[in-house]
Amino acid sequence: MSQSHLIPFTDMAKLLALRGIAVTIIMTPLNAIRFQTIIDQAIHSNLNIQFIPLPFPCQQAGLPQGCENMDSIPSPDLKKQFFLASSMLQQPLENLLGHLEPPPSCIIASVCLPWTRDVAVKFKIPWLVFHGISCFTLLCGKNIERSDVLKSVAADSEPFEVPGMPDKIEFTKAQLPPGFQPSSDGSGFVEKMRATAILAQGVVVNSFEDLEPNYLLEYKKLVNKVWCIGPVSLCNKEMSDKFGRGNKTSIDENQCLKWLDSRKPKGMAAGREVRRENQGRGLIIRGWAPQVLILSHPAAGGFLTHSGWNSTIEAICSGVPMITWPMFAEQFYNEKLVVQVLRIGVRIGVEVIVQWGEEEKAGALVKRNQIKEAVDKLMDEGKEGEERRERARKLGELAKMAVEEGGSSHLNTTLLIQDIMEQVNQNGPTKEIV
Repeated sequence: MSQSHLIPFTDMAKLLALRGIAVTIIMTPLNAIRFQTIIDQAIHSNLNIQFIPLPFPCQQAGLPQGCENMDSIPSPDLKKQFFLASSMLQQPLENLLGHLEPPPSCIIASVCLPWTRDVAVKFKIPWLVFHGISCFTLLCGKNIERSDVLKSVAADSEPFEVPGMPDKIEFTKAQLPPGFQPSSDGSGFVEKMRATAILAQGVVVNSFEDLEPNYLLEYKKLVNKVWCIGPVSLCNKEMSDKFGRGNKTSIDENQCLKWLDSRKPKGMAAGREVRRENQGRGLIIRGWAPQVLILSHPAAGGFLTHSGWNSTIEAICSGVPMITWPMFAEQFYNEKLVVQVLRIGVRIGVEVIVQWGEEEKAGALVKRNQIKEAVDKLMDEGKEGEERRERARKLGELAKMAVEEGGSSHLNTTLLIQDIMEQVNQNGPTKEIV
């Protein structure tokens, strides 16, 4: 569906394959091209992962040819057609799985593909939902959804408290993801996605228990089963694995490392785009950047981020404090977790979501002085800054411990596999996870 889904999905597949499980990743041809480096690395490492392309019916759904990813859609007006095209993959997927050897044991899918549950039901196998977001965000969404709190909120700018949270958490309507409103295109997609997610036999989350224990505990009360197996990006041990994730970058790995090596430790604040050499002051990488490689380098002292969950947890893994600049989706939730709960970030001061296609209309939401103030605060060497960096460093250590043998995420991965295989053995032994 999008890079934010495909990247952690691929990392999760590697985690499972490292445990001896046969994994099949099914994606569309153009997305497979984007991930060719990862595919080649998996093959080279002898992991039991196969990638199968499934043609995306762009023209049949009224999309321009080549629109196989959310970031390739030329207009937000085509979102309905995009989700229609994705639902048209159901029959081709059923045909593919019917001939897959060994037969599938389980389907792990994005919540944005609710029709995959029908496929799992047809093949009488478990259907699990993979969430590339935090338990904090999942709990926020659940508690707002099942309460009437928004009915008493008059204005979009009026703060309200999210009920049932371990801490006092406040948002405004203007900061909520669009999923809290009925489907504006009349497709009913949001409603169907929610209704189907409830039916999952379990939920797999790209987080770890020590990061948000109280929120995980509360979320577990609301769903069937939860396995926190993250941070999944930590399965990338080799430098080449850290570099080759997602789209191709415009910079060579050695050039990037050479520049990073020239910086003093913790002396660089990475941004959303890290122009090539700019009079020795910085390095700008146009388009896709090797983010994990950059954040894990000793030179990274801070991270200016849009607060997507992949970026957030990758910074946490590296023990790097953040400047939060949320823009859309659940990014204000992530900001709240980072700044208020974990206290490892500084807000840049954005107050409203920018709707896709309305960026020009919204105008400048952040002034240059706000950016300067946030950077100065994050990189401050006083007591507040040092304590923030220390909290970030400790969380980075906990993240790494979680995925090592004996860690909570390592154990949860074992329990996830055991749960799937117990269900599978009731219907005959197979060993393929899709």
